Amino acid sequence: MLNKIAIAIITLLHFASPCLAQWAPPPPVVVTTTVEKDKIQEGLKIPGTFKAPDDVVIRSKIDGEIQDILFQDGVSVEKGAILFQIRDVEKKALLKEAQAVLHMNSAELKRAKELQAKGFLAQSKFDKVQAETVQAQAQLSIAEEELSKTKVTAPFEGVLSSRDVSKGAYVKEYDSLVRLQDLDPLRFQFQIPIDKLYLVENGMDVKVTTDSRPGQEFTGKITVIEPRADENTRNVTAFADFTNKSNLLIPGMFGNISVLTADQREALVIPEEALVIRREGLYVYKLLSNKRAGNTSTQTSLSDPIKEPEKASEATGDNNIAVSEKGHKEKVLLVPITIGTRKNDKVEILSGLQEGDKIVLRGQENITDNGEIEVYKPQS
Repeated sequence: MLNKIAIAIITLLHFASPCLAQWAPPPPVVVTTTVEKDKIQEGLKIPGTFKAPDDVVIRSKIDGEIQDILFQDGVSVEKGAILFQIRDVEKKALLKEAQAVLHMNSAELKRAKELQAKGFLAQSKFDKVQAETVQAQAQLSIAEEELSKTKVTAPFEGVLSSRDVSKGAYVKEYDSLVRLQDLDPLRFQFQIPIDKLYLVENGMDVKVTTDSRPGQEFTGKITVIEPRADENTRNVTAFADFTNKSNLLIPGMFGNISVLTADQREALVIPEEALVIRREGLYVYKLLSNKRAGNTSTQTSLSDPIKEPEKASEATGDNNIAVSEKGHKEKVLLVPITIGTRKNDKVEILSGLQEGDKIVLRGQENITDNGEIEVYKPQS
């Protein structure tokens, strides 16, 4: 019985082999488009981070006990506002002592001048009294400075963070007390590729969008462009200032800055969807027939939306694009390209393609270099 089944299978394969040798899978179906010219506006869209232009951690200048805290966490304060009072009893006593010494030395200097005028005092004695008076004045200045350090003030107008110390705490010189930041205007820091530096200049209007404030756009001006490029990244650091009276922006917030030039120019463009990204660069699949005119059956205009076929999977039996009877076969070549400015969903072509070239828009994942494809033609 088994021998009969084996003989039947061998016989069947013998007669079917010529048919199998002639059978080949159909070429993948793709959607194509044509390389066109379009008006583009040169510009940049670069990520960056908001920073406070004035940002300082206020520290104690002397050792001492925190006697009083004169602010609420998170409030805005004016320049010169007293934030902390450090116990000052000892400093006041030293100031009074310095004042008394200066008063006594000043009186002695006055008498010395009278005696010298009458010829009753040697020059050396007069010089000594005068030097002691100058020294007393210096000691008084030091005592006044030390007393002033017991009052910790805001060096500029800004917003305070939560404090780092409590009333009654003993602090040492340079201990952190509170952070102060100026939030209006707020500064946006970003990196400009050195080959795009010609697009920006001081005073230029820019716009920033953030994920934290979806749907909102903030307008500012470029205020600083560093005069040198980073040796590792070849980027130039730049800053733009943004008014922030409503406090919608905060330091550390991430955003994307848009820089646009006033001039428009004409350039070759293709949909970004047509790009084939490889490790060594960017490519597109170009039709080898390269029929640039008269054959609309392979062209999908950039200005016309592509009609998606209905029930594509049912038409082909898989996930490929449905093909009408008028679809035709072509060969494609993988060509390297260089791109420039991006505009919405289109990219500028600097090299690798010409106006009118037909390229694969969709279906690149199913084709190979110098391979055969079938061009999708929508049902009429």
